[in-house]
Amino acid sequence: MTARMVAYDGGNPAVIAAASGEVDMTTQLAVEQTEMIKAGRLRPLAVLADTPLEIEGIDPIPPVTKWLDIDVAPDYFGVFIPVGAPQEVYDTVDKVWADKVMNSEALKHYANQRGASFAPSYGDEARARAIPVATNEACAMKARGEAVKDPAEVGLACPK
Repeated sequence: MTARMVAYDGGNPAVIAAASGEVDMTTQLAVEQTEMIKAGRLRPLAVLADTPLEIEGIDPIPPVTKWLDIDVAPDYFGVFIPVGAPQEVYDTVDKVWADKVMNSEALKHYANQRGASFAPSYGDEARARAIPVATNEACAMKARGEAVKDPAEVGLACPK
């Protein structure tokens, strides 16, 4: 099989191209593909993760680690507060996360319908989970010559 990469202006145009047959496959975010999967226009083969992805109404999508022995980096979406904000701001956000977000059935259902994983965290736990991923990406960007700043300037140490 020979393949060539076709660039699109974003995930949704790439998904539409795959669903219409313009291209044979796409590797976009599950949240961009979910509606086409549910409609039977795309067939999910694997998710770039180490656990299956569950989307309401379809069979779980197996992780790529079922076939390949690779490390997969999770995707994180976050709410960030600038350094130096009043302590009350940090405390309030932590309280909202602990009381409303961490065990929210509504958010879990929302994620499950749309092809997103629901694994919330906050504070020290969130930093412990996200900083290694951010460091790896920042160091990879430096290695590729794409970094605007050296990761060391913001306290991220790249492996030698």
